Amino acid sequence: MSKPARRVPDIGSSGRAQPGIRQVVLVNALAGLAYTVLVIFAAERPESFLGAIIQRWVAFTGRLIDLALLFAPSPDPSANSVLEVRIADYRHLLVACALITIWSVLSSRMYWPHWARHLSARLGAEPGVRRPANFLLVSAYRTTILGIIAVALVMLFGEPRGERATTFLYTSDWFFLRAPALTTIACVFACRAAALWHCLMHEP
Repeated sequence: MSKPARRVPDIGSSGRAQPGIRQVVLVNALAGLAYTVLVIFAAERPESFLGAIIQRWVAFTGRLIDLALLFAPSPDPSANSVLEVRIADYRHLLVACALITIWSVLSSRMYWPHWARHLSARLGAEPGVRRPANFLLVSAYRTTILGIIAVALVMLFGEPRGERATTFLYTSDWFFLRAPALTTIACVFACRAAALWHCLMHEP
């Protein structure tokens, strides 16, 4: 009969509660969603004070966004000025949500050891069974890295290219939610990869 995984308390060395991966991902998702709502509001009401500020910000960062998405082909707006603005808004949103995710993962570095202990306990990483546990950690780490790469490819190259599909999708506000959704999935993979990496690098 297998030995049940031992419970690791959510308390750090400082005595404070340690947030788990779910909490970090939730904060990342809410931040990305909030910024998405602001961009959508600005696109719908550019004449408002807040809308004008956000539109100016999007236009100001346009060159930086194009540089960040240098290898990602931009959809063809087909000489439609309104559609061109919507595409620029989405590309801005995609980079912004990606930066929010990178910040979320890097700012959680102090929690990686805690997450690593949780994963080790779940995989049964006891001293007597170190080798099979290490094999599971390596396999899981490689899977999460592949997941991050897959999401990044979808973000960069998964946009529609046809004129009708481009018009249909980019004129819909719901399509803008694709940016925070994809970056949230990437955040899940990245946080798990960070915890698994810490397990592998600090294996007893």
